[in-house]
Order: sequence, then C-alpha cells, then structure tokens
Amino acid sequence: MSVSSSQDHWSAILSDPEINEIGGENNNEGVDYARYWAMALLVEMETKKTPDYVLLFEYLQDVAVLDKAATPTTATLYQVKKKNKGNWSKSALTKKESPPKADLISADESGVAKPPTSKKLAGRSPLGKLHLCVEKLSSIASVHGVFVSNAGYDLNDASGAPIHSNSRCSLSALHADDLDYMKTKLVKELKGGSVAHLTALSVEQSIVSPSSMRETVRGLIDELLSSKYPTLPSVSGRIQESLLELFSAGSGPKTGKTLSELIAKKGFTRGAFCELIEKYAKTKPFATALDTVIGSLKIEGMPPRAADKLHVEANRLQIQMVNSPQTKEVVCWDAALSSAAYNSSIAEYRGLLDAVQDSINAELKNRGDTLPSITVLAAALLAVIYVDQQS
Repeated sequence: MSVSSSQDHWSAILSDPEINEIGGENNNEGVDYARYWAMALLVEMETKKTPDYVLLFEYLQDVAVLDKAATPTTATLYQVKKKNKGNWSKSALTKKESPPKADLISADESGVAKPPTSKKLAGRSPLGKLHLCVEKLSSIASVHGVFVSNAGYDLNDASGAPIHSNSRCSLSALHADDLDYMKTKLVKELKGGSVAHLTALSVEQSIVSPSSMRETVRGLIDELLSSKYPTLPSVSGRIQESLLELFSAGSGPKTGKTLSELIAKKGFTRGAFCELIEKYAKTKPFATALDTVIGSLKIEGMPPRAADKLHVEANRLQIQMVNSPQTKEVVCWDAALSSAAYNSSIAEYRGLLDAVQDSINAELKNRGDTLPSITVLAAALLAVIYVDQQS
C-alpha cells in the first residue's frame, strides 16, 4: 500500500481496494442499532474508568476504538450486526455475502455501465472482512477485531460446552472443531491468504436488544450519571439524543489525509463525551434548583421556618433516594412525577406542590399507607424539580 507525502497510514488504508467496501457505509442494515450499541460501549468504558479513547465511525468496520487520539498504539475494530432471529452459526459467520451493487457496477461519463476499476473485496464473509481489516491495520498498531450482535452464537468452548451468552469470547478459546472449520473456510475465502490474525478476533453478544435499545441505553446512561452526579436529576434523555445526532454526523463516507482529520470528521473522543455530560449535568445543580424553589415558596407566602424545614427534608430525601432507590416506591415517585408533569402549567409553586401532594396522598391511600406530611411535601418538591430539569 503506497502512502502519499500528504497522507498518513491511518488515512491511506481507507483506499486499499481489498477492504474498501464501496457503497456499504450509507446502507448498512441496522445502522441505528450500531449507534445505540456504541453509546453502551461509551458508558462501559467510562464505568471502567478507561483513561482515554477515540471512537471512529465506519472506519474499516462499523466502529473503531483507538486508545488515544495522538499516535495511538492499539485499536479495536467492531463489526456490529443486528439479527432478527436465530443464533450465529460457524457457517453463517464464514458465509460470503453478496457484494454491494456499487462494488460490481460503475458507469462511464455517458452513464453506460462498465466493469469496476477497483479489485473486488478480498473478504466477503463477516469474519473474512473483519480478519482482513485487522491484518491490514496490524502494520500500524496492535489490533483486535470483535464481531458484535444482539443474537447468540452456536459455538462451543474448548471443553465442548456452549459459550456464555451476553459476553465476549475469543476465537482462540473455541473448541478445536469450530476453530478448524473457520480456518478452512477463511483460507479458501481469502484465496490461500494467511489467517494468522484469527486468534485476534472475538465474538460478542451484546446486552443491547434492537427492540429495547433506546430504553436500555438510556438506563445505562442514567446509572452512569447516578454514580458521577448523585444529587442531580436525570438528563439521560438529552444526552442520548445528542449522542445519536453526533454519531449520525460522524457516519458516512467522509475521508481525510491524516488521522487527526479523520477524527475531526468521523470521530468522538472521551473529552467530547465528558464535555457533553458536563454541559447537561451541571447546567443547574440540584442545590441551586432547590434553593430557587424554596426562595419562591417564601415569596409566595410560605412561612420561612416551614420553608426551611422543607428544605432540610428535601435534601435528606434526595440523598436517601440515591442511596436506597427503593425509597422511590415508598414515596410513590411515579405518581409524583406524573402529577408534576400534568400540573406543570400551574404558575405558583405552592399550588403546584399542593396538586402533586394530593396525588401522592391518593396513591398512599390506595395502598393503605401513610407518610409524614413533611415527607410527602418533600417528595412533591423533588418531583417538581425533576420535571423542571427534564423539560
């Protein structure tokens, strides 16, 4: 592979005709699934406190993760496939797919079809494509390839037992029969080429399901926010929407002459993720929001002493709800949120709190429970703040 003076190897490899799948970037089935899966990967890396990373979208495979933006030394290529039914068998993983039309047919200036000017892709099966990309990139960095799907795998480990669900398994850990089958198929597919990087590949079943990917990922972001910002209301919905927009913008056949240009056009860094969280999570800290509402209640006529007691109880209840999530059930949190959202048009906080408090008491009565009035009012206050922050 030749590299021009204005290119670096990270950019030049995209022009390699053996792995440059023309027309595939904009038409990948399940592209939304890949983006939501990438969000889950971000949360996983943040939870594990990965010191740095860069995601590149549709760089050789659906997602590439580099260990850093400047002179990366390791990379993981992820091929993400949504499967509607059944598991992945070893034959399906090594079955050659039909080439995209854009790779078979091109046209001259008059619009007449003519043979393609580039060579056909050297790899056509899921693992064949992944192996070839890992092999090509291994001249630049230490590379691992992962085939990811929502579906499971009909594969056995070295002992002959089925590999675990919702986990990652290196091909090197498979039973000899499965591994030998894949080697034989890939050698034939790659026309006798080396399969030396086969043990650098893994298969993984993701916990992200296509039918519930939005809810699953939002829950993962919620958990991350709860651990990093335990006193703040959830802004997971807005973060998820922003990530989807950013990931969509980074997809497609964008190129650059250097890795830094590729990252600018197709990448997403850890720094960008941290800035996004800071942008939403720190726009209005809980303490500030609570002080604002308490101050408004005093202006609206609530006795200062009663307002101060409510302030203390709301702080206590917020901490308890973070440390003991089951507290939300005790204070009828779902009913409080619904009422706060429904009555959000009430101008004064005192009237709004009364309405939410009535809803909580009604739910408690239905359950045959009671709570101190100050606790009910504090729960109503927290629900109002939560809805305010989400709106």
